[in-house]
Amino acid sequence: MSHSTFREAILPYHIQANSDGTHTVRNRQNAPIFENIRFEKLTPKTAAKISFNGSEDTSNVYLYWGGAPPKTKKLKAEYFLRLALLCDLSVTHEA
Repeated sequence: MSHSTFREAILPYHIQANSDGTHTVRNRQNAPIFENIRFEKLTPKTAAKISFNGSEDTSNVYLYWGGAPPKTKKLKAEYFLRLALLCDLSVTHEA
């Protein structure tokens, strides 16, 4: 049995583009949380807003830096703001 925090196991860490245009949302343990979803407006500008480092790369979006997970109040607040933006994106699920 492995131990982890709720954030590591359940909450999004990485959004990875798939070759068919869908995305896989992964947790910090690199396990898929959601697969085959299509973000309707994941533009470079949007990616920069939800990426921890402001990257416009829509193929790999990291919501926080793996070497410094959001443990402080400041880092948690920044992460939760990015999650709020992510929650507002429209998605469709590909079967």
